[in-house]
Amino acid sequence: MSCPNITSLDACAVADSYLRPNAGDALMPWICSAILLTLHLPLVIVRVLRWESGQTWSIVMAAVNISLIIFAYRSTKMDGSQIMVWLPLSLVIDAGAMLQVLILVSEEHGSRIRAWLSPHICCTKVGMVPSAGETYKLESIKSQEDQPNNPVTQLSTPNPITYPTSLTDTTNSAALGIGRRQRHPWGLAAVVVTVGTLFMSTLILQIVGLIYAVQDLHQSTTFEMSWCSPAFVLGGTAFDVLCGNYTVMPADNGTGCITLPGSQSQWLSATVVVVILQLVVEVVDAVILALVNSKTKWREIKMKRPWCTMFLGISIWATLVGIGVIQTMSFPLPAHAIALMGPDYKSACRTNLYPAGLRGTIIGWCDGLFQSFGSLYLGPEGGSY
Repeated sequence: MSCPNITSLDACAVADSYLRPNAGDALMPWICSAILLTLHLPLVIVRVLRWESGQTWSIVMAAVNISLIIFAYRSTKMDGSQIMVWLPLSLVIDAGAMLQVLILVSEEHGSRIRAWLSPHICCTKVGMVPSAGETYKLESIKSQEDQPNNPVTQLSTPNPITYPTSLTDTTNSAALGIGRRQRHPWGLAAVVVTVGTLFMSTLILQIVGLIYAVQDLHQSTTFEMSWCSPAFVLGGTAFDVLCGNYTVMPADNGTGCITLPGSQSQWLSATVVVVILQLVVEVVDAVILALVNSKTKWREIKMKRPWCTMFLGISIWATLVGIGVIQTMSFPLPAHAIALMGPDYKSACRTNLYPAGLRGTIIGWCDGLFQSFGSLYLGPEGGSY
């Protein structure tokens, strides 16, 4: 097959078009990574200064990220060629957040939770358990006050003393400050169970991702990436300016695709290294949270925090944003002008291809993430239009 002179060819019916990565060959779009990074940055500050205020926020962020990773694992079946969709690198900051809440809640409220869970202790409404002697005294005083002719009652002062409406008010005023209410032990227990489940989920997803990345990396298969364009439906073969030829394969939604050498092996290697590093820093943070005194401070900042996972997690999200921006501008061919030749090899025309930008990345990533949804995502015709 001779290589046509691209500069002398007439323009195709589609003179200009885009070239985008196919399903499973794109990272999370940078706009999504930037939104998640923007949400994590203030959350990290809250976790450092007042970790109690960021518990719900941390749980929601972890649950969303874990759900996305599970969807990606299920849709791609953890195929090494689609590593950029099921990349498990973003879990480290959520693992550190759940570890922080789990250890600090257990440390500060563990005795109350254990007392509430004990089948031999009858907890009161405020979560405090009076002793048997105190219960007898309270009942005796109450029975005396109920008697109308009780001399104790008759000697009451004109200005009676106003007592707190519940033991919770006294406890909160002394220990937590006026205006803050102490949570019931069942709520604290629910938080511990929830964050414990989410923390174990992050660990399991990281370990499973590491195992599959190692397996896929040692396969002898040469990885390829698929690039698609509406212009490719016009011809059966594409030629670049260096006379490289590519067979055009039909794809969904009126596009055709060509295959080029892929970078999946580099992404798999990076996944193995980074996930191992993440597991190490998670252990380091667990040691810090378990052993560092809660009163230890440096410039009025408490040091009992998961510093390693916070810094590494923010760095990973920032890196993903940067790589995502580069991805929107990447172009795998040596030049924009290419020649398209029909299946009969009798005619050829010229078209110009350009990077698909953010839109192309969104299409490639979403197609890979939600492809297991079938018609719920692709529509009743399965995308064959």
